[in-house]
Amino acid sequence: MNLDMFDAAETHNMVNEELVAYSESLQRMRDYQSGLDYARKESFDDGVSKGIEKGREEGRAEGREEERIESIRFMLSIGVAPEVIAAQYNMTTGEVLGLSI
Repeated sequence: MNLDMFDAAETHNMVNEELVAYSESLQRMRDYQSGLDYARKESFDDGVSKGIEKGREEGRAEGREEERIESIRFMLSIGVAPEVIAAQYNMTTGEVLGLSI
């Protein structure tokens, strides 16, 4: 409200040309601010979308790793040689044995 009173006081003594110039300047300022607000919102929304997608990708990767570990543990439990498992999964024998329960 104080801004409206300020605008009224500032424009009260202006001649028509000054008033038009002032109004145009004010409109440019509002357009500029609106553009900034829009860009900020779009950037935020884009960042949120990228963050959600990254989280999904990480979740899928974790799920694949858990499945891989379960497969290795199962193979060990049925007597597959750790060396064979290590070769299959591109691991060392020690890494395979480290996953045994």
